[in-house]
Amino acid sequence: MITNKTLELQETNLRLKELANTDELTGLLNRRAFTEMFEKNCAQFSKTKDQFSVFILDIDFFKKINDNEGHLAGDAVIQYIAQKITENIRQQDFAARYGGEEFVIMLPNADMETTCQVASRIGNAISEKPVPYQGREIPVTVSIGVAVMKENDDANSLLERADERLYMAKNQGRNRVSS
Repeated sequence: MITNKTLELQETNLRLKELANTDELTGLLNRRAFTEMFEKNCAQFSKTKDQFSVFILDIDFFKKINDNEGHLAGDAVIQYIAQKITENIRQQDFAARYGGEEFVIMLPNADMETTCQVASRIGNAISEKPVPYQGREIPVTVSIGVAVMKENDDANSLLERADERLYMAKNQGRNRVSS
């Protein structure tokens, strides 16, 4: 027999799991939850050879935003970026806040062309409209590094390649996708 206390306990456990897996500021997956899911997907790729890709997105000149506008404005920018990511990824994709101003997006069943299209769509959505904050507008751009799973990759090598591509985008002038 299921009692009210049993239902309460189940609800509390679900809420605790959600809190443990979610970034508080953005509502996206946190790094730990993403890493766990990402490693499982990479292992599955090794067996099925399905298309699988990832990209890392970093806010350009984020320190200047915090220094010039304040940390609460920086938080508003991070929340705005998370919203634009969520609005522009496919239903089967997973996004996470990976670090302070870094996000990572995993795209199952996506080749390089599809991944670059999704990444470009997100970058354009972010740069098209400044972030509204306390009556001001904060212009924001992002740099994005894309990588597609190869036969000899594991989770670390795939993320490393996406990170290398991210730094290529930054070194090439920022506000771009590098694949």
